Amino acid sequence: MPRKGLFIAGIIAFILLIGAVVFLLLPTIANQFLLSATAGKIPFSQHELRLLRVSPWHLEGTIFLGEKDKPGIVVPRFSLHYAPEDLLKKEIRSLHIESAVIHLEQREGRLTVRGLQKRVPAKEERTPMDMQSLPLGVDEIILRNGAIVYHKEKSDVSLLGVDGGISLQYRTGSDGEKELQSLKCSLQTSGALPAGLEAAVQSTTTGYEISFDMSITDIADAVEFVPEAGINEIDGQLKLSGTLQAGKTGGISRYTGAAELEGFRLNGIGFILENEEAQSPVVLQLQGDTAKVQYRLDGLIFSDPEQSTVELSGTYGFEDGEAEGTVTLVPQRTGTPLMMDYQGTLLATTALMKYRLYGEPVTFGKTLNIKGYSAEGDVSIQGQTILGNMTMHVDEITVEEHDLALINLNLDFPFSYPQTVNGAAVSGNGSIETIRYQGVDSGRLQASITPSAEKLYLDTLLTSPLHNELEISCSGSVNMELETMLSCSLPEVEISSSALPAYITLPQSVSFTGKIAGELDLKMRDFRPSGSMQLQYSEGNATFNEHTLSNISAGLEFPELPRIRSSASQLITIGSIDLGEISMSDAQIYLRIDDPQTLFVERLRVKWSKGRVEAAGFKVYQDMEQLETTFYCDRLGLTELLNQFGIGDAEGEGSLNGRLPVIISRDGLVFDDGFLFSTPGKSGIVRFRNTEQLRQGMEAMERSPYLEYTMDALQNFSYNWTKLTFNTEQEMLLLSLQLDGKPSEPLPYGFIDGQIASTAEGSGIQYPLRVDLNFSLPLSELFRYGKNIQSFMENM
Repeated sequence: MPRKGLFIAGIIAFILLIGAVVFLLLPTIANQFLLSATAGKIPFSQHELRLLRVSPWHLEGTIFLGEKDKPGIVVPRFSLHYAPEDLLKKEIRSLHIESAVIHLEQREGRLTVRGLQKRVPAKEERTPMDMQSLPLGVDEIILRNGAIVYHKEKSDVSLLGVDGGISLQYRTGSDGEKELQSLKCSLQTSGALPAGLEAAVQSTTTGYEISFDMSITDIADAVEFVPEAGINEIDGQLKLSGTLQAGKTGGISRYTGAAELEGFRLNGIGFILENEEAQSPVVLQLQGDTAKVQYRLDGLIFSDPEQSTVELSGTYGFEDGEAEGTVTLVPQRTGTPLMMDYQGTLLATTALMKYRLYGEPVTFGKTLNIKGYSAEGDVSIQGQTILGNMTMHVDEITVEEHDLALINLNLDFPFSYPQTVNGAAVSGNGSIETIRYQGVDSGRLQASITPSAEKLYLDTLLTSPLHNELEISCSGSVNMELETMLSCSLPEVEISSSALPAYITLPQSVSFTGKIAGELDLKMRDFRPSGSMQLQYSEGNATFNEHTLSNISAGLEFPELPRIRSSASQLITIGSIDLGEISMSDAQIYLRIDDPQTLFVERLRVKWSKGRVEAAGFKVYQDMEQLETTFYCDRLGLTELLNQFGIGDAEGEGSLNGRLPVIISRDGLVFDDGFLFSTPGKSGIVRFRNTEQLRQGMEAMERSPYLEYTMDALQNFSYNWTKLTFNTEQEMLLLSLQLDGKPSEPLPYGFIDGQIASTAEGSGIQYPLRVDLNFSLPLSELFRYGKNIQSFMENM
């Protein structure tokens, strides 16, 4: 070979040898010089990039970023795949990243990459996006067996698997560098947070348009990755979608997005949020730019404490924090919307908002109506302190079932969190201007309201224009679930029939006075009230025409409110009873009120004519035609009883027992074959001073010495037994008196020719007698009821 040819071949062999050495040493050169040149730009205290293998078609290496013993980002193997002709075109066919791991942790309340050093930039400025002009273009990035490790407290970790790929398209610029035209990304996660992401980037004349779709199988898994979320229980599947428009410098100029939650349920403190319908998702829609966002929320309900649908719409300014919008609540119980408009400033740690509540008339059930209501106020937030107030007005609340109306309700209510300001509880005031019952203005209400963490505490005072001294004070509480507890007290106050409102009707000619006191305990849950009430009536007096009841005392207990049913054996005592000519005393009435129209008298006991009268149970109810009962009499004084019926002006001793069946109706009083008789084996003495009246009771007997003997004997008569019978005929009491005995002392009479005759001779006689006396007495005059008994029963 010519010497010149050998020289050229030697030069080529040397160049190839140098190239081979450089090629073999390329990983070391890159490790030593490339990383040292970029070390200052990597925000990790420890960083390492190693090229393990380089060929004309393939490059492999590893990456470690973090700090000592705490890896942040670890790529055990990455590889670039290309052909020599691709490199000449500044193209790389694919980048494979194998088993890469990113370690996350919480730092200062934020989720960050472990080992990442915080740096403060000297000056905030925007630079063109790196992917706008790239020295090389990678057609495809493939991620296999990747992982995200979330380090929680102590040794607790959550492991998230990541797989997917990114495909990219470019165009070559005038300077020969690659410019990104489009990008499509598909990622899937598994393990602690199963999810999927599909995203696309498209180049435009002004920048880039980014679209994405993301789904999270269970948002409860995602909450673990959100520091200080403060959520105890949450379930549901999340779908995110939207578009972003970014400029050449990287700033987002416009965006739209939607979040859909299916099977959603959030159990918070005192409330539960979930899907309005099982097959319809909760939808949050967003659109805006860097200055302001518009939002709308639909398909959400509060299922507890009061089931209501929720709709929310409004705007928020990022730079100035200005917020405004409308919240609409539709309680399922009423179906009537309640709206709240709000406007103000809402920043990270401070807020100042004004709000206004309003809505259409509301009907609860079929009878409770709320008309013409509105409320307004403001709320301020300074760090952890919340201060605010509410001024509320309701035109009218009516309860048609009870003909009750509450008119002009007002509330002035400041509130705070914590519940005290400068150590003092914050209280508000409320009032009801008029309480109208059955068309009569019957009361006014003043209230103070003090909130706590769980309840509102109430203190109220009820007064009445019908009675200047009537004051009912109440105290109670209402919690977040609208459970209400109320205790009320009415101190003893004098009352009279003359001060009763028109809706309390009494029979004509009835009047009363006395003192009344009471206690009320009321609970309400789910708008269903329950409770008890006690009433005491003392020093009472009542009149009905010429009938008088004195020294009345009564106690009534109603343990099943709102049902008007008293406890059994409620006691009413009456010191004295004057029913025309008939007088009684020390009455004891044990009764039970079954409902507002029905009274059950369990037992009645009263003193009459030195004896005792009792009646068994009977009912008194509205619209009854007649009342039937039987009075059982025990040891009634004979002469006292006769005197009350106006018979004989008698005195003496002896007692009667028996029963008196009685019928009381609109027509009057009827005695139905009643009888009283003396105790067998016990005799007595009776003295009648008005024998002329007795003579009228013996009209069938002709005037004779026997009649005169009888009249003289009755002036001092010793009887073996006696009997009284009571019957009624045409509003007249037919009273029959039978006496069997003899004069207490011998009378100046004897027998002449077998006939009794008056004589002045001899020691006199005590001839036995059986006397039958019959009297007809007008009942209406005797009991002084006249025709008013009909009026009394009609007004029961």
